[in-house]
Amino acid sequence: DSKGLFATQDNGYEYFAEIMFESWVAMTKEASGAGIKLQVNDSWRSNEKQAYLYQGRKDYLARNKTGPVFHPAGRPVYSKHQSGVGIDINTYPHPSFKWCVNNAHRFGFKRNVKGESWHWVFAPNQDIYGQVPPDHESWRGEEAIV
Repeated sequence: DSKGLFATQDNGYEYFAEIMFESWVAMTKEASGAGIKLQVNDSWRSNEKQAYLYQGRKDYLARNKTGPVFHPAGRPVYSKHQSGVGIDINTYPHPSFKWCVNNAHRFGFKRNVKGESWHWVFAPNQDIYGQVPPDHESWRGEEAIV
């Protein structure tokens, strides 16, 4: 898929799959109207970047979680970030998490990784909770408003 390009808060750039770009813009506008600022911390990744993050996490765990921190990352080729539909949003402990739980599904964004409350994918045809069961602890007691 071709990707949309947009500037981030810190003057960096992120790439999105074109199919989700308009939904993201609409979602951020609605969130902003509610006083919530959604910020993307990471989106499209090259195979090299995904491999670096994946190996970095393995090394971090092998060092008993010492040294530079590497958050979980999927194996290269299997990450939704590589297809441009996976995004990491500033959700926790920010009020944006509650807003996303209640609203992101209306724009096609769902969660697909249980342990990552910040990781959302554009999956408009998926169940409202994506691939994370509604009773999973990572929802932190929040329930989507349908």
